[in-house]
Amino acid sequence: MNNVTIRRRRKDAVESRNKILHTARRLFKDCGVHSVSMHQIAQCAHVGQGTLYRHYAHKGDLCLELLKESAENFLKDVTNWVETSRGQLPPYDILESVIRQIIDFTDINTSLLTAVNSSKFISNNPFYQYIHRLIRSLVAELQPEGSPVDATLTSDIILAATSPALYMFERDERGYTKEQVFDAIRLTCLSGLKVPH
Repeated sequence: MNNVTIRRRRKDAVESRNKILHTARRLFKDCGVHSVSMHQIAQCAHVGQGTLYRHYAHKGDLCLELLKESAENFLKDVTNWVETSRGQLPPYDILESVIRQIIDFTDINTSLLTAVNSSKFISNNPFYQYIHRLIRSLVAELQPEGSPVDATLTSDIILAATSPALYMFERDERGYTKEQVFDAIRLTCLSGLKVPH
């Protein structure tokens, strides 16, 4: 195979991928993530199902790709905010704000996030791992000397409470607001970390 053929195939692959992403984004917005099938995406993007599945093994992979840019921007914004807030705000207030920002991100991206396989999202996803490390460092900073609180477990519990599936259930089925969810997490997960004034 010559270089011209290789370049053309790469260009075709990029174009197919972009068509798939554009089509999926539109269909998800119009019909909802759970209502759209991979077959429907392939048809509307005018690509074969084999092409679609070569790029994305299942809808969760496609949703993860659509989340990538907004997740990277979110991580950059949260990291910058934490760095500029250290020394200006108490660590507890920083942790509270980070959790609020996670809930905001989850609220905006709930449908895409819930379509991603949750175990894959936790164990292999750099986004989740980064957020976990950030929360764990803030929790560890708040722990008094000799505290029985385990920073890793506490961070897991906090992030479980902000999980997209649970958040969507609380919002859509139970009717709780974003603020009520945040207050419940603050009162149940963070109250033991707040240093009395």
